[in-house]
Amino acid sequence: MTRQALIRWLSVLCALLAPLTAWPLGVLGILAAVAARGALLALGLGLFLDLMYGAPPVRFHSFLYPFTFLAVLALAIRIVAERYVIGKKEPRL
Repeated sequence: MTRQALIRWLSVLCALLAPLTAWPLGVLGILAAVAARGALLALGLGLFLDLMYGAPPVRFHSFLYPFTFLAVLALAIRIVAERYVIGKKEPRL
């Protein structure tokens, strides 16, 4: 099992246990999914947790809820970081 697959399974496990324990586990699951480059998994977990905590399933209305918003924000930060920060070599003087 690769490292990314292990992180993805960990994120799913955290998100599934989050409604039973506390919301920080859900946040950890979403952030782990983003770290493992699982964009659809992170968005799916965010929507699932919003539904589990009582968010209404209205089209495009779910982006106003915290877990989905966290997933979108974390994905945007990861994309910007990969494009402009991570992997860039420092210029030589």
